[in-house]
Amino acid sequence: MLVRIVGQAPLAATVYSLQRLHCGACGQVFTAQEPDGVGPEKYDEMASAMIAQLKYGCGIPF
Repeated sequence: MLVRIVGQAPLAATVYSLQRLHCGACGQVFTAQEPDGVGPEKYDEMASAMIAQLKYGCGIPF
């Protein structure tokens, strides 16, 4: 039997860089739509629970 232990961060983030186009005629800026399944909220429920556990359970500062 082999056991492999790897380090992993308690939180992971994905950065979506949306394209922005500038209209030369009217000056309006158009931003691309976000991918499917990506909502407007920054943190999901699991991230909020992990932050609370680290803060109040382990004493790690914000």
